[in-house]
Amino acid sequence: INSDGETVGTTVTEEGTYLFTDVVPGAYTVTEIDPDGFTSTTSNEVSVSIASGGAAIASFGDIAKGTISGKVFDDFNGNSEQETTERGIEGAAVSLVNSAGEVVETTTTSEDGSYHFSSVVPGAYTVEESDPQGFTSTTANEVSVSVESGGSATVSFGDIAQGTISGTVFDDFDGNGVQDQGERGIGGVPVVLVNSEEEIVGETTTTVSGAYIFTGTVPGAYTLRETDPEGFASTTANEVSVSIESGGSATVNFGD
Repeated sequence: INSDGETVGTTVTEEGTYLFTDVVPGAYTVTEIDPDGFTSTTSNEVSVSIASGGAAIASFGDIAKGTISGKVFDDFNGNSEQETTERGIEGAAVSLVNSAGEVVETTTTSEDGSYHFSSVVPGAYTVEESDPQGFTSTTANEVSVSVESGGSATVSFGDIAQGTISGTVFDDFDGNGVQDQGERGIGGVPVVLVNSEEEIVGETTTTVSGAYIFTGTVPGAYTLRETDPEGFASTTANEVSVSIESGGSATVNFGD
């Protein structure tokens, strides 16, 4: 391109080299267009000046882009590995973050749970997954990767469907340990959810109808504890152990 901004010559490289001959002396800008799948490591515009009978050299560096891909899967057994029977999760959000902490690209998983970042400039990245609604992670939600020139990296994420635990605290009028027709629920009764590490992970009180529910429960083993309301004594155990599978549910009732 000459000093008037006019394109006076175009060419394509052959084995990386190019040549403009019969160049009228003067000032020019040599401009390179990155080939498909490459990004620049040098400026794409270089200024040169040609004297009478003279020559100039302007070289350009490009680096091949890479790819980062993987899957978000329903880790039904919670072992952090995708088994052949464990499906992918559609619509999960995945972000690509560069070493400066900037989000350079976002995407969502396809029907089979897969995602793909193409045209990734070589460098260090963090791939971040956001758990879809109703799921919790069985693997880290942030994974660091490094992509070389023309290279690729694979990062997959496991999630497990949360479950529910619910039930009723009822006035066991006949004391048989079963809620019979006509036996009302008891409102305002404290119910506590304790995990296998003896940590309280949920607390609630029963509604007017005696019902309670714990949603978003991570699959695993739990103990439910009910505290007898004032003036009542238990007709069922005050502690009940339950186990929740991926996306599963359990019902525990307490009679007083």
